[in-house]
Amino acid sequence: MISEVSKILMCFYQCFSRSASFYWFVITIVGLIIRLDHHGISSIIRWLGLKPNLYVSFLNFFRASSWKLENIQQCWLTIVKSRCPTVTIEDHLLFVGDGTKVSKEANYMPGVKKLHQESDNSGKPSYITGHHFGVLGLLAGKEKRKIFCIPIMAEIHEGVDKIRDFQGKDSPILEGKEQTTLVTLMASAAVRMATQLGKKCLIILDGYFSVGPTFLIAKELVDQNGNRLLHLITRAKKNVVAYEDPPPKTGKRGRPRTYGNALKLMKLFKLRHTDFQEAEIIIYNQQKTISFLCIDLLWKPIKEKVRFVLV
Repeated sequence: MISEVSKILMCFYQCFSRSASFYWFVITIVGLIIRLDHHGISSIIRWLGLKPNLYVSFLNFFRASSWKLENIQQCWLTIVKSRCPTVTIEDHLLFVGDGTKVSKEANYMPGVKKLHQESDNSGKPSYITGHHFGVLGLLAGKEKRKIFCIPIMAEIHEGVDKIRDFQGKDSPILEGKEQTTLVTLMASAAVRMATQLGKKCLIILDGYFSVGPTFLIAKELVDQNGNRLLHLITRAKKNVVAYEDPPPKTGKRGRPRTYGNALKLMKLFKLRHTDFQEAEIIIYNQQKTISFLCIDLLWKPIKEKVRFVLV
């Protein structure tokens, strides 16, 4: 295991312009692997048995100009692609994204704010003080057997305006305007990851991200032929309304209709129950039979057709 970890860490050597920074990077990764508590740099120094007076030097590593986070992420992505059997669906790489909230005791730590937790678990408090991270991971493994999610990137997505300015990151642009929200930050991160992968990708997101800005940002990523490189799979909201194709032009005066009849998707389970097809799938190692219906309808937030799958 140690030799394998050493080989992987040596792949990052080219990401640093100074050897000292690379050595501090190795110390950081090894410390994160072996520590059993989560007290920041202090726990890494304690578990590795480093001298306490190296604390300031350790902090300076994270502010050093001899490395860039984008290069490290790109190198890690290359390592994952070369060493792991990635999951593909019709030549599309599959990765997932979601947000996670981590409680913090320090109220004045950058990026820390009061967060609301939406959960049915009574063991979780309704409000915490902490960081809200957006995380993306690439799926790897063997289909129909076992699939793992390999984390690729994580960044704070709430209370981050000053942090992003310090890191030199641009704000997401939507329809010519800067919009820094949880949705736009996650969509922009997915676009960056798909760009680095350089292949067609499918991303699975939580129902929270099934809104117009997510699709608008994703559809901007195209190849030289104009084909989209990033497609989204997410759970639609129960109150979503879509539209049929507009009726043909009649030649009469007035602007032709842009949309056809409105359809509430929840009602289609009853109105079109005879059109559903059956299929067998494996969920939690159990084979089950489901009924589904695929239908392409116009969706106003993006003014284009979206494929809805009723299950």
